[in-house]
Amino acid sequence: MKPINEGSSVNVFICTKLNVFKNLKSLKSYKKIIIEEFISGREIQAAILNFKKLGAIELKPNRKFYDYQAKYNPRAKTKHLIPVDLTKKQYNNLMNIALKAHKLIGCSGVTRSDFKFTHNLYLKKLELPKIEKIEIIGLNEKENNEISKNLNFLYLHSLFFLNNIKIEKILSSYSIIESFSIFRKFPSTLKIDVKKTKILANRFIDGQNFLIGSNGKLIRSKKQINDIPLVFGNFDNKEFLKIKEMIDATKLVYKDIDSIYYFDSKRWDIKMKDGILIKLPNKKAISALKFAVNLLSTKKFEDIKIIDTRIKNQIILNE
Repeated sequence: MKPINEGSSVNVFICTKLNVFKNLKSLKSYKKIIIEEFISGREIQAAILNFKKLGAIELKPNRKFYDYQAKYNPRAKTKHLIPVDLTKKQYNNLMNIALKAHKLIGCSGVTRSDFKFTHNLYLKKLELPKIEKIEIIGLNEKENNEISKNLNFLYLHSLFFLNNIKIEKILSSYSIIESFSIFRKFPSTLKIDVKKTKILANRFIDGQNFLIGSNGKLIRSKKQINDIPLVFGNFDNKEFLKIKEMIDATKLVYKDIDSIYYFDSKRWDIKMKDGILIKLPNKKAISALKFAVNLLSTKKFEDIKIIDTRIKNQIILNE
């Protein structure tokens, strides 16, 4: 009997018919508790560093079980036994399971797997519950349903041995997803919290319309979005994200931009909806853009239609 939200065996009780109600009273301050069958056996722990098997240790408490006092009080005289008294086959099996768990959960760094060595025959036939529900939040209903269909194979698996890497690969294949978090709600619910990418621009490629997301991916679209610019040129989307970052670092209003042009010389032009064209150099573009924006905010230059900053130490203005 134990609280659902404690660690280090705090307020864990091994109960009998004689003390069960007394122990229940000791846990009355908790909203939820777990009551489960006690399984006796040897306490053995295995350590994994990245994908390397470090070894195992047996914990032999001088108390009823490996409780809080046995863990942290030196007077409890818990024995820490290395090497562990196991056959070579048992030891290898234990370390292989620890490594498999480390990989399946998608861990990195150091992990510790706790084992209970027991002669309980029931445990050998134990079947872990399968996933019964997959919750996806953050997208619209149609998008959620499409992703759910591609994750249907998970209903054959248990949350305890979920392959995060495979799920991450599937989710990452969707251009509309910016980021995601995977949560396990034991015993049988998988929850995926999705952040949808922000649409930044329209782009034509070989006569087809695409949208550029803030994740740097292209999203196929049947129509353009009116309040974002149209981007021209043969460029990597990462390069576009850089010019977008430059624009955001100035006082230029992004929604006032009509179109953005990329040239093979690795420079950009920005055309505003009011017809003003800003020509940027291929080096120190952010400084040039800030200077051009400052000019536009000055009444003296309010009739300017072209600001050319391509030549070093020179600005060309055309009305």
